[in-house]
Amino acid sequence: MSESLALEAQFVRGRDGASVTLPVRVEAVRLSKRVVVTERVVVRRRPVRETTQVQTSAQRERLRLDVHGDLEVTQPLDRRAHD
Repeated sequence: MSESLALEAQFVRGRDGASVTLPVRVEAVRLSKRVVVTERVVVRRRPVRETTQVQTSAQRERLRLDVHGDLEVTQPLDRRAHD
């Protein structure tokens, strides 16, 4: 003998005794992702002519010598001033 109970449960009486069958459910989350246009941007090329004038003074200058061949030293180099 079987009778229907709440929550889709079924009560069954048999020779071995009685049993209740309950469906076990779980919540499953279904996510989806889709592309949505939020704004539109227009990109164009246009020629630009721009001149900028910069004036500045050098804070420090260093002399670098690459010596090849014969060299005549006319003034000694003071290394302390350049290091």
